[in-house]
Amino acid sequence: MARAMTVRKARELVLSEGAIPADTEFEIRPEVLSSWRRSILSGAKVSLAELPYVGESDIESVLCMAADPVLSRLADRLSGLGAGVLLADRNARILRRWASDPSILPLLDTLRSDSGFTGAEELVGTNGIGTVAETGRPIQIVGHEHLMEKMVPFACVGVPIHNPISRRLEGIITMSCRAEAA
Repeated sequence: MARAMTVRKARELVLSEGAIPADTEFEIRPEVLSSWRRSILSGAKVSLAELPYVGESDIESVLCMAADPVLSRLADRLSGLGAGVLLADRNARILRRWASDPSILPLLDTLRSDSGFTGAEELVGTNGIGTVAETGRPIQIVGHEHLMEKMVPFACVGVPIHNPISRRLEGIITMSCRAEAA
């Protein structure tokens, strides 16, 4: 629990000062610090009431059609664990949501994490969708590592989907649950 307090304090400092002074002794993972810096510099709105809506998503895309059977099975396997699965495109726009466990739905709904909404890091800060879109690498973001206040209750693990030939980022899969369950 000492780490969570350290992350919380560092997050408060980042949000109030716009940066973490170099002489601080916070133990924040480098990938989270980098994301916080990118988010602050791009003007992310961390006090938003919900994710921004960016428009309808193409649920008939090759990515959606390929991911649907796999992620449907994954969501079924997560049933009873209070977790949901999101599929986003390379720009962090959510394409689909699966939640076989109804206990996570109210939390996902408060954020509006559904088709057409975005988790882009430059808009909402550090998170399991937008940070993967920025880096092209897997990441876990728990509780106060998120910059957007409404995301603090979540723990998210995001992984990129790369084209096997071009290695280009095609999408992101994120599994989310309550932070205390992580």
